[in-house]
Amino acid sequence: MKLFTSLALTALLLGAAACGDDSRRGTTDTGTITLMDGGGGDSSAGGDSSTTRPDATTTDGGGGTCPPQMLPPPDMAVCAGSTLTCLMECADEPCVTACFDADPNTDACIACTNDAIIACATTMGCDDEAGQLVCCTMDNCPTGEASCVQSMCSGELMTFETCVNGVAMSCISSVGVCFMSS
Repeated sequence: MKLFTSLALTALLLGAAACGDDSRRGTTDTGTITLMDGGGGDSSAGGDSSTTRPDATTTDGGGGTCPPQMLPPPDMAVCAGSTLTCLMECADEPCVTACFDADPNTDACIACTNDAIIACATTMGCDDEAGQLVCCTMDNCPTGEASCVQSMCSGELMTFETCVNGVAMSCISSVGVCFMSS
């Protein structure tokens, strides 16, 4: 879960960079994001830092708005094809761990597969939960430090993780983009 937490936060914060002007506080987001251990994700999500959040639909604890967060899927294969073959033969978590550990680009492979599932989950109903987590993180942990988010945004993080876990099996095919052809 610790790896998921770090990767989820990284993916969300990279996606949040596209949020732009944080009209809840009347200040402009500087876009400063610190990547955590095991980080990854598609930092090309981009965005104009002068854009407001017109699609805000949920409310944060401070009375402001938190827009849903839709994250783009990874767009580059970083895992070896043999890793996918290995994973397809797994029936338990130790096997999955061994397959990822054997990949020549372990951290990037794990990050890509997690980012793919998280991006898919935000298209399958977890976008509001992602938005709440991003708002909490931006309000309480502006550097994105994982330990801060786990402490200050534990409820939002747990709600997001529960949502992602609920749709993860439906999103499993989305990880295909991460694997090179054999």
